[in-house]
Amino acid sequence: LFHVQPLWLLLLGPLVLREAVDGQSWLAVLLAMLGLVLASGVAQAGLGAGQGASVWLGVCLCLIGSACTAGVSISARKLQGLSAAALAWWHCALGSVALLVWPMTQGWPAWGSSWAWLAGLGLVHTALAYGLMYAGMARLPAGRIARLQFIYPAVALALDWAVYGQRLGAVQLAGVGLM
Repeated sequence: LFHVQPLWLLLLGPLVLREAVDGQSWLAVLLAMLGLVLASGVAQAGLGAGQGASVWLGVCLCLIGSACTAGVSISARKLQGLSAAALAWWHCALGSVALLVWPMTQGWPAWGSSWAWLAGLGLVHTALAYGLMYAGMARLPAGRIARLQFIYPAVALALDWAVYGQRLGAVQLAGVGLM
């Protein structure tokens, strides 16, 4: 559900960036979305009847998160005068402030290795990876960014197979092919 963000990008691109999204981008993203549904197994598992309220809360939170992620991509395009490193820093700072309520109410992690891992994830993964992504996004139109967003779930499925031995069925493989 989180990976509906390319649809948000296609909708927000013309509104915020004032750039047209061609029919080919719409078709590619819609086919990739179909592939994502098939590859994820959601179509076989079903979602809806008999599910508790917590499932629907999760659905809503995923949709909000996907809209925020699309907003990050749009801001990378809109704020081209800001360096990718500065943009990543501001996004991390805003995310940290937004998430600060959790440790304030639930307790802080113990000092030591957990803080080292957190710093490593923040400095290596976020600063490096997002800095590189933002630098690339600043140069691409929204339609192309939306199409490239399907690399994430495809790589996740490939790693799930390679690392954890999770085998994909025929329907799921067809979904990966569509992505």
